[in-house]
Amino acid sequence: TIRSHHEDALKAIDIDTHLRNLMMGMVNLLDKMGTTLSGEDKMCFLINNYELINTTLQRYDVSIDTEYLERLLENEAEKYGESQLIKYFAKFLLFVRSHSVKDKSGKLSPARPSCNAQTVEEILRNFSTTWEHNFRDIDENIIKNFPNYTMGRLVVKKLVTNLYIHYDVFVDMINLYFKELRNSPHFVPLFKIKELLPSSE
Repeated sequence: TIRSHHEDALKAIDIDTHLRNLMMGMVNLLDKMGTTLSGEDKMCFLINNYELINTTLQRYDVSIDTEYLERLLENEAEKYGESQLIKYFAKFLLFVRSHSVKDKSGKLSPARPSCNAQTVEEILRNFSTTWEHNFRDIDENIIKNFPNYTMGRLVVKKLVTNLYIHYDVFVDMINLYFKELRNSPHFVPLFKIKELLPSSE
């Protein structure tokens, strides 16, 4: 019958391969379209469209492996988070990165600083007087740039985790080499940064 011939034809088609090729074609198209943009505009364009493709595939329970797409999404989210930290916490990040070392696993730890306590306190003062306002601005940017709530939470999580890691190194530096600054009115407890992480639902 016509129906059986149709079913046999469908069985002969490797649906997963075609879907995978379609996904890769869409990713390549987005990359080409993204070349017309730069900076944060390009990151937001790629993140939102990668997320849309990934959500659509999950919604229809497509069996193809989306790991490659998810890696692209994670990488762009990390890049966007880094760009926001550089924009709002450049002085702090530069100081921590220039006074820390990485081990083989990539973990940061404080190096013996070549600066004095006054310099460190100035970094601390600048951070303590701006971090809450800066994060409100970052939060507004994320709400504006990422209409998908789940995607926005992913970006916030990556951004705050990165900030937390750097502030943790900064606190370790104070504890090791500038203990007197622990009593500074500008000292921000580490848990305050951790509180910025979105709550798990």
